[in-house]
Amino acid sequence: MAKLWFMSSFVCAIFLSYKLFNIFTNEEFYLMRSSSTKLDYGSDMLKCDIDVQKVLDRVQRIDLVRSFLMEKKQFSPRENVLVFGVPGALSELVGAVIGGESGVFYLPSALQSRAYYISHDPTLAIPITIDLLEKIFNCNFEDELLLESLVQNRTALYGLKLPSCVSSRDNIFKNTSYSNACTEEVSDWMSKKCRQNTLTVLQTDKLKSISYLEVLTTEIKSRKFNIRVLYVVRDPRAIISDTFEESQLNLEKVQVFVDRMCTRMRMDLQIAQSSPIWQQERYKLVKIEEFIRNSSVLSAAYNHTNESFWQVKMPSKTRQVVEQRCAKVLDMLGYLK
Repeated sequence: MAKLWFMSSFVCAIFLSYKLFNIFTNEEFYLMRSSSTKLDYGSDMLKCDIDVQKVLDRVQRIDLVRSFLMEKKQFSPRENVLVFGVPGALSELVGAVIGGESGVFYLPSALQSRAYYISHDPTLAIPITIDLLEKIFNCNFEDELLLESLVQNRTALYGLKLPSCVSSRDNIFKNTSYSNACTEEVSDWMSKKCRQNTLTVLQTDKLKSISYLEVLTTEIKSRKFNIRVLYVVRDPRAIISDTFEESQLNLEKVQVFVDRMCTRMRMDLQIAQSSPIWQQERYKLVKIEEFIRNSSVLSAAYNHTNESFWQVKMPSKTRQVVEQRCAKVLDMLGYLK
């Protein structure tokens, strides 16, 4: 009888050690446990004595506390950077340079499929976009609209090698049976690439105003994600010079364009400067001229962005129009007239 009791206790001890090892070392186990309140010991659980059961119950309580703490930390110390800028400010250049660094997962057009709806129906689109950003920040790429946008725009996967199923077909979403298999493969591949890096960079210049970005980041910040915003600006005179060819410099068209552009820039700057302290600490204004000047490689590749090129190219009347209508923005950004 004593021998039988000893053997039973020995088996229980081995089983308990196995369970303890799984509980304290398996991170996936913790993730699965986040919504559960009970431990499932399985139908093959041996009938251990009451003392062993008390130990298991204590382990259960430890597990629940750990799950709660992990939820508070969002399971990951990842950093997320949103790059924003008006059209013509070359914010995509800043994103691409940062995205080319090691340890960075870069998505230039992640919000492209949502930008139109955010501008035209923000009440509906913003909650959906918040959900999309949360998935991206958690390296979850199951959203079909996002995948289609990324796959169709190959530059969106800058520096990344696409899975073979994508390179073998121009459009993975045309054939249903093929699409299901390839979509799953792309989703898994994107998630893996994302988790291999600690910094995610998203290009958000498709958004019409930084106010939308402020709403998105404020809501997501409350959910404990680490977010930084880079607002890329450029001298309005340089943007106009790049946008209009010299032969197309119709003053009436220039005036309309300049009014819209500088009104948007002024409002974006005012919103950014008046944002909450926590947001200001995670917000950085980047002048594209200074960004390029600090990199000899970029300076050589993008000579047309230097601070004086537009002074030679732009007619004096056009310059006067821009400086008059963008006076406030030029002053806010510190560009000399």
